[in-house]
Parts: sequence; C-alpha cells; structure tokens
Amino acid sequence: MVTVRINAWDKRRCMIEFALNSTMSLKELSRRSQRSVYTLNQWKDEDNWEAWRQAFAKTADEEILKRSSDKVADILSEKYSDIAMYHFETYRNYTELANLYAISCKKMLIKASNQSPEALTKAIKSISAKELNYWSQVCDRSIKGEHMAANLEHLHNPNQAIKLIEDQDKVVVNRETWNKVEKLLADFAIKN
Repeated sequence: MVTVRINAWDKRRCMIEFALNSTMSLKELSRRSQRSVYTLNQWKDEDNWEAWRQAFAKTADEEILKRSSDKVADILSEKYSDIAMYHFETYRNYTELANLYAISCKKMLIKASNQSPEALTKAIKSISAKELNYWSQVCDRSIKGEHMAANLEHLHNPNQAIKLIEDQDKVVVNRETWNKVEKLLADFAIKN
C-alpha cells in the first residue's frame, strides 16, 4: 500500500529549499518536506542539487559583497561629507572671529576720525601690529581652510589651477600670447 502525503513538497520545491539553505541536511529537508530521505537523495543525484547549492551560495556571496561594498562606500562618502562640512564650518567660525576683530578696529578708527586728526592718530597707534598680524593670518588660513574643505584649493595655488585646466585638455596662455594667436588667426582669415 502506498501512502500519499497531502502536504508533501514537490521535487522543485525540495531542490529550491536545499539550494537556498546551505546547512540543511537531507534528514531536515525530509522532515520539512514530508518526503523520504531515500527519495530526496535520488532527486538530489538526478538533478545535481549540490551544483545548484554551490552556484546559489556563490551568487549570494557575490551579492552580499556587492551590497556591503556599496553600503560601505555610501557610509564613507557620508562620513567624508560630514567631516568636510565640519571643517568648513570651523574655518568659517575663525574667519568670522577675524572679521569681528577687523570690524571693531574699523569702528574705533571711524569714531576717532570723527573727533580729530590727533584722536585718529592715537587710535591707529593703539592697534597692536602683532594682534593685527595675528588676526590677518587667522583670516587668511581660515579662508584657505574653507576652500580646502570645499575642495577648491586651486584658488590659492596658480600651478594647481593651471594643472586642473590642463587636465581638462585646455591650454593656459598669458594675454600677450593669446593676442599673438588672435592676430595670426586674423591674418590667415581663420575665425575661432
């Protein structure tokens, strides 16, 4: 007499479950699928389930690696962006501090200039050259830092700016050379 199990899985479902779960034994699959270990072993050999399991595991590993790499890249990009923004804001704060010093000096000089030439002279002498130099350097470094954080360092380095332009397959020439080129083009009736 043959017993038929109503909820037994078909061959395809058994193969898929076996391939998807790399640690599942045939005994466990038999329990879940309500199929005998003997039948499952026959199907496994007939359709080479091990190859399916290995192919799926490799594909799954590759997908996990790709997704992980993408996620790490996104996280690193966001962290880099946060750091750059923090640096930019910090440099901006120092620029504002230097500007406040400049504004206070300027207000003092304007007030003194409204009084008398002697008061203006006295106000100018009261400004420490050392302090003025210090705040000037703070301002200069802060502006350079803002440009660095915004990836605009080439604004302070002409050689770097020229290299950036040349990397874009453009040519850097001075005004005198460009005028000569325009004259030659005009002499030969070539329009640029």
